[in-house]
Amino acid sequence: MLFRAFRKINRTINSNSWMNFAQLTFSQNGEDVMLSNMFSRLRKGFFIDVGAHHPFRFSNTYLLYRRGWSGINIDALPGTKKLFEHYRPRDITIEMGVSDVPGSLTYWSFEEPAYNTFEQSLGEERSTTGVSQLVKKTSIQALPLRDILSDCVRGNQPIDFLTIDVEGFDLKVLRSNDWTRYRPRIVLCEVLGVQFHEITLDEVYVFMQSVGYSLQSKLNMTAVFATD
Repeated sequence: MLFRAFRKINRTINSNSWMNFAQLTFSQNGEDVMLSNMFSRLRKGFFIDVGAHHPFRFSNTYLLYRRGWSGINIDALPGTKKLFEHYRPRDITIEMGVSDVPGSLTYWSFEEPAYNTFEQSLGEERSTTGVSQLVKKTSIQALPLRDILSDCVRGNQPIDFLTIDVEGFDLKVLRSNDWTRYRPRIVLCEVLGVQFHEITLDEVYVFMQSVGYSLQSKLNMTAVFATD
């Protein structure tokens, strides 16, 4: 019986119906598939996306948005707000930087916008090594995450997950949150240049432990934490 079942599956694949087995993803490393599985029973959840980048490209949230979710997208790239409001009208989109201290920051813009950063050392490294052509440096206003959420999160709205990808500025974003008031069930954060066996020594890991989160998994450069 098992053999006949496998023969049926093989016939399906060989008949060019392999698309029946494919799974859609918009993330860089399948983070959205993981999240979709984790929240499979939740039809309309709520997320926070810091460093949202684009409505679909490299997006950890668009797959869930397609399923009926909504949330808050935050990105410093000029033009982000208009683009998100066109393609993702259910979301709130904020075009600004996020940092542990409010003020003006230098924003390094590259031809490949996924490399854009507020982190000076990373901006200098990327501009000199030729990983992408530096387009310009501009001054962008930034606020702590807790201040942004205070203005945008209504009442006791639960936050199902927070995803952060801000090219070397991730720890400052984490430190800028009020972890007592805004406590997502799941937190995804980029950890650049950290091997799996080194993760417990990383500053992001240490900080997340200090606010009551434990590491659940690591998908290439993304560490996934859950509340203890």
